[in-house]
Amino acid sequence: MVCVRHFIEVTSLDALLRAFKAAIGLMIEGMRDQVLLPQYFIPIFEAAFPHGKVYRLENAGHFLYEDEPTAIALLIQQFIDLT
Repeated sequence: MVCVRHFIEVTSLDALLRAFKAAIGLMIEGMRDQVLLPQYFIPIFEAAFPHGKVYRLENAGHFLYEDEPTAIALLIQQFIDLT
């Protein structure tokens, strides 16, 4: 799951890429995800959002909300409070 709290006005692809690089993002990844494999998607997120934060939930799979609902809620609330 990825959250980005940043409003982007797109005037060009270059402007969009610069805005993404400046945005603060949150990625919550279930390390047992067999659909969006963490070893591939975490590096993509980190490249797109160098100022972002990645949380790895070791016991969660693809359906994070079902596997770790309390942890997800707390991490999202913390992200909102800090951005």
